Amino acid sequence: MISRILANTPAWVWGLLLALLLLGISQARARRLTPPRLLILPLLMCLLSLAGTWSSFGPAPAVTLAWAAAAAAVGGLASRLPAPRGSGFDSAAGQFLLPGSWLPMALILAIFVLRYALGVMLAIDPELAREQPFALSVASLYGALAGAFLARAGRLWRLRGTPGQLAAMPAWAPLSGLIGVALGTLAAALLAVAAMIACGAASPPPPLAAVSRAVTGIDHRDLPALGHYTARDGTTLAYRAYPAPAAQRVAVLIHGSAGDSHAMHAVGLALARAGIAAYALDMRGHGASGRRGDIDHVGQLDDDLADFVAGLRAAHPGAQLSLVGHSSGGGFALRIAGGPLGALFDRYLLLAPLLHQQAPTTRPQAGGWVRVFVPRMIGLGLLDALGLPWFQQLPVLAFALPAEAAAKTTPTYSYRLQRNFRPREDYLADVRAIVRPTRVLVGGADELFVAERYAPLLEAQQPRLRVTLLPGVSHIGLVVDPPALAALVAAL
Repeated sequence: MISRILANTPAWVWGLLLALLLLGISQARARRLTPPRLLILPLLMCLLSLAGTWSSFGPAPAVTLAWAAAAAAVGGLASRLPAPRGSGFDSAAGQFLLPGSWLPMALILAIFVLRYALGVMLAIDPELAREQPFALSVASLYGALAGAFLARAGRLWRLRGTPGQLAAMPAWAPLSGLIGVALGTLAAALLAVAAMIACGAASPPPPLAAVSRAVTGIDHRDLPALGHYTARDGTTLAYRAYPAPAAQRVAVLIHGSAGDSHAMHAVGLALARAGIAAYALDMRGHGASGRRGDIDHVGQLDDDLADFVAGLRAAHPGAQLSLVGHSSGGGFALRIAGGPLGALFDRYLLLAPLLHQQAPTTRPQAGGWVRVFVPRMIGLGLLDALGLPWFQQLPVLAFALPAEAAAKTTPTYSYRLQRNFRPREDYLADVRAIVRPTRVLVGGADELFVAERYAPLLEAQQPRLRVTLLPGVSHIGLVVDPPALAALVAAL
């Protein structure tokens, strides 16, 4: 993701960064300034930070007030600090005497990094601009940086009448100054990451009628009671069994995002009637399996499935096993098919699988089904890339569920759950690594994904994989409509 962001950054942004670096370097040498020139840099940085606030969120009163309050608070407190050593005022020349400092460089870089990061986040998710807590937090951070510049000018302004002697910067000062800028920039970056994680949540998307109506219309009569098995960590996980007498074919069913085994009820019944025993899982983090919306670590869902299959093999010796996954569950099935557990099943069936948020098959925001908490996702992703699995229990996705469904479903996913309940980041590598026959079914009227793009994308990567398009079938219809269920049974 970082490489894509850098590659798509306009060239003028790097030109602006170079100009700001030169401006910061100019502040590192001792110099004389008239009173008007003393105010140029603070006012310029105030205008830059205020322009960054307004260009992102508009000149709304609340945002502007947050910026001004933070600028006044930081400016007022920091202006009480002593003036830099060696500074003074030459009353005869009417000039301030300023020693060189690398502090302006650190503040300039902080404003640039903030504006750059904000531009990236709003490009990924423009809806963030309407999130009041996020807007107020960013405006306050902009204001705090502007206040630091104002405070520095204020401390120097108080030196009028205080004589000083302009001294050259010591020989060792540039090196120590650069080290200070590096440390200051790192501290600012860590503070920004912390702010992204702490304040980077967002409101869920409005209910998606196409999914809500279809889900509430599922017939749950004859729903089997929950069965249970124990995973390797001692947690009791749930499933529903759809037995078929003397079945030599067995299917494990994986529901989609926010759901549980209820969502695969029609599939389980159809398979059982066709003589295929089926087991619909409540994946950990969903339904009656563990705490909703979270798991303990990435890879735990893989372990849970392996534990379930171990018991399944004992109950059905010699049977052919298939893994069937719908939507996010289809993406998870692809993760298994193309990973170290690929030989666990004899065949795979992916129903409108989630491949990747950047895949050509995925509509923006999955057609309105999901809202990504972009700042938090980026902040946690940076920590994860550094090998720091901190705060991964925090939610980073919200689904377009009606309020009355939230108590029965899983309305949000934590960072580690969303990382596990899908293919790996290089999803095409998962496709190329498939070792078992794999079929993909997708409805031509799918609201979340672009159905006609699956075949050219996937079949070119894997000869073991075939895609079948079912005209007129919606995303949820793929697991409830009789024609889709008939095609599903035939595929197994």
